[in-house]
Amino acid sequence: MAQTLSTKDAQFDIEQRVIISKVTPNVTAWSIPEPWFSSTVLPAQKEWDAAWEAYNANPAERTQRITFLKNAARELYEPMIRQLCNMLIGNPNVTDADLESMSVYGRRQGKHYPHVPIPTDVPDFRIEQALGHRLLVHYHAHDHESESSVAKPHGVHGVELIHSILDTPPASYSDLTKSAFDTASPYTFTFDLPDAGKTLYVALRWENTRGEKGPWSDIQAAVIP
Repeated sequence: MAQTLSTKDAQFDIEQRVIISKVTPNVTAWSIPEPWFSSTVLPAQKEWDAAWEAYNANPAERTQRITFLKNAARELYEPMIRQLCNMLIGNPNVTDADLESMSVYGRRQGKHYPHVPIPTDVPDFRIEQALGHRLLVHYHAHDHESESSVAKPHGVHGVELIHSILDTPPASYSDLTKSAFDTASPYTFTFDLPDAGKTLYVALRWENTRGEKGPWSDIQAAVIP
């Protein structure tokens, strides 16, 4: 594990604040996937901050519900911080001094960073309906034989997904206005009951460890169960 985060909530809160405060002004310089950071990580941090504040507001009146919400917020947010730490460790633009300032450890001293190619192919993917108003996006390298494979091209860190629920097929990629980032197939979309029966449109592209992106796949559609 790239970063051993404390099991104690109070120390975890300090650790994540230090990391986020250092990363935020360096998202571009460090090639952190901006849509993932701004639309996924920062909202999760905001949810954690609110839950942690409520948990500490008045311990004498702390309810099981407040404790549950605090634990749920950390369960959602902590894997994102760990993923972010792994990105930082593998990024040659992030110095050893930068890592030390965030108490992020795991890089071997004198590590050599081989050339990482810019992705040139597109992910193969399929969208599968699942229980609970969910859609699963299974993706793998284009030249891999098995559709169930989670193999990624050399140097690829994950996929960027753009998506939207639309009444009519999109005219271009710009119609897909929401984005997400994922490193391990499958990616799960979870919807509310009112979305059932609507159509989700999705496109994917690879992104390497330097934040460089490949071409977009074709747009696929799936009906939300």
